[in-house]
Amino acid sequence: MIFINYRNGSHSVAVAALAQRLTHHFGEGVVFVDHNMQFGSRYPDELRGHLIASNVVLAVIHDGWVDTFDRDRAPDWVLWEISTALQMDKPVVPVLLDTTPPPTREQLPPAIGELAVRQAARLRAAHLEEDVNHVIWLLERHVAPARTRPAKQAPKTKPWWPRVLWRALLAFAVPLLIALPAGLDWAVFAAAAAVSCAAMAYTTLLLGVHLLTRHRTYRWERRKQTMPYRDYIRRDWILVGVPVAIMLTVLAEFVMQGGTWRIGFVLTALVLLVYFTQRLSNRRDLQEREWPPEASLEPYLFRRAAARLHERLRSWPDWRPPRSRLHQEQAVEIYLDLAETRLALHARTEWGWRQWATTGPSNVPCTYLGWTIGLTALQTIAVVLQFDLMVCLLSAGIVLLSLALAAAAIAINRRTERNHDTWLVQELTEWQAEVGPLLFQR
Repeated sequence: MIFINYRNGSHSVAVAALAQRLTHHFGEGVVFVDHNMQFGSRYPDELRGHLIASNVVLAVIHDGWVDTFDRDRAPDWVLWEISTALQMDKPVVPVLLDTTPPPTREQLPPAIGELAVRQAARLRAAHLEEDVNHVIWLLERHVAPARTRPAKQAPKTKPWWPRVLWRALLAFAVPLLIALPAGLDWAVFAAAAAVSCAAMAYTTLLLGVHLLTRHRTYRWERRKQTMPYRDYIRRDWILVGVPVAIMLTVLAEFVMQGGTWRIGFVLTALVLLVYFTQRLSNRRDLQEREWPPEASLEPYLFRRAAARLHERLRSWPDWRPPRSRLHQEQAVEIYLDLAETRLALHARTEWGWRQWATTGPSNVPCTYLGWTIGLTALQTIAVVLQFDLMVCLLSAGIVLLSLALAAAAIAINRRTERNHDTWLVQELTEWQAEVGPLLFQR
């Protein structure tokens, strides 16, 4: 709590403006001025109670303030409040209005002579905003400001079946769209299903390769993702440029096959690619500037949060001890966010199959389940159009193969994700071991 001590007079307008600005910054109920006292309360008892509860006392000193102690007043509440705060070892900050000189020990009553050696702040009418901000900066070493970040809300769990249906629709429509120029007979649907199954086998093989190389790529990501987003893109643009070049080559060959609809399809794909790339870039820039950073289970975000906090605690002068209450609160909040992230990742490594497949971060289970449904729909139509033993056996074999591939892909992906989460838990433990001593050192 901030206790404002002042003498009534024409300068009370400045005191009211200061109290209003401090209340806006630190929150309701944090700033006490005597005109906020409850009606019918006993004046000395309430003053003493607020002084005991206060973290810091502001003594507002106006021109001629030192002469007011010569008057015959009993009791002098201004004198009593300051002397009581000093006896309680409360931080007392003199606030000098305009050109008021700092009081000397000889000018002050003996009970508050200590006030002469306390570091003073100044409030000038011509520089009110700047001076109030300086007072706020001083007070943040003693009082935490009002919470500016919204309260954390539990993430909403989205149903998994719409994702499966959308992927099933794509797995049905895309192969059929490619094979459509050959006509609409059972062979077209069977060929589309066979091509789709071959693509599934290829992606499952890639998932296996990913599992074998994941630890090496993890070490590379950990090293790169602590740097700012723009620096990361400038240094490793080739990782994005190569896949984009390959995709543009494929689209060019697709257009060269002829057909106006192909040109429209490619142009639409390019526009969407540019749109979503720009959207992702803008989002990353906003996340890079946000402080305190948002709590997240995404590795890039919590790595950047940990790296930025570590940098401030080690390199920024204002963040070195003794740091302000604002900086300490922000640092502790980020530290606790990292601790919660570590616990959430550790809990995720112990999820069962069903919970991981339906609520986990990976899209592989829903993708392969939808893919299998779409592929089965293609083979079913082929069987309906050409119902004979050979077609039925071929369709059943492809469907069974797709089921086996989907099961293998999901199992490989779960193993990969569990390994990755385990490494992230170890990484966050290391971050906490580095940041903790800097944050909680005496």
